[in-house]
Amino acid sequence: MPSSHRQKSPAPVSRISGIQQYVKLENRLVLLAWLNSLLGYSSNRALLEDTKTVAEGFGADGRSFLYHHLIARGSQVKIRPDDLARYDENIRSHLAAINRNRPEPITLRYFQYLAALYAEIVLDRLFYHKAQLLADLKAFVRERNTRRLPVEPQDEPFTAGDLTKLAY
Repeated sequence: MPSSHRQKSPAPVSRISGIQQYVKLENRLVLLAWLNSLLGYSSNRALLEDTKTVAEGFGADGRSFLYHHLIARGSQVKIRPDDLARYDENIRSHLAAINRNRPEPITLRYFQYLAALYAEIVLDRLFYHKAQLLADLKAFVRERNTRRLPVEPQDEPFTAGDLTKLAY
């Protein structure tokens, strides 16, 4: 067969674009996907795109502007409003402790706040609702695997031992 009619072989891994590599990595981070889903987002990109313009800091009511943004999403957010308020208060309290002796206080950027929020969610569920956390993660993995094509890799189910090795 003439060379002009040969099928192109897949691009080597080194030729895959940064965006494709990011998507592949994000698809493997099950805990991140689960946390994003709790806030009503289908991807990390969607979450960051939606929150990047939210004002930094806290309003006169003591709540962060990101808290208000998330509460405004209504039923898309799968975290109870009182839990979200408690997480927000914890973040504000930790930030106040950090800033207590600083000559110039720091303010969390939207992605820093989200990282702190995710830590609050995971630690709360890990220490106070461990069995439910494991059940929720198992259900999320099962549901996520059913949406995958047969040729796509399946996520491994979570075990109790996995809960001490979490990363997002």
